[in-house]
Amino acid sequence: MEIIELTKNHRGGIKSTSFSGRTEGKCVRKELSIDDKYDGMDGPFKVIIPSDTTSFNPSFFLGLFYESVKKLGSVDKFKKKFIFDLSNFNDKELRSLIEIDFEDCYQRCDNELNNITGVD
Repeated sequence: MEIIELTKNHRGGIKSTSFSGRTEGKCVRKELSIDDKYDGMDGPFKVIIPSDTTSFNPSFFLGLFYESVKKLGSVDKFKKKFIFDLSNFNDKELRSLIEIDFEDCYQRCDNELNNITGVD
């Protein structure tokens, strides 16, 4: 299984412990060649993030992966192709918080796919 590794350099700044910002996510998408390298290939791909990450915001997720979800047609298909592996997180509480963040990311992505803005 090929690995996509997000690094500390992909986060909001040298001291940041969170992934945030749609624009930043899009920049990382381009840097990692997600469109060319991963969207055009069969998966699955393992996605790894630094174990000291304290949050993974939907804005960053949407910038990084929304186009992939859209091409696949659903969050469920995306989750089968791009598997987030948090096994490097030794802190169980932090790992649990990141898992909650990913559920929020998937929900926000699904909302965008279905044109649900929350403002209606």
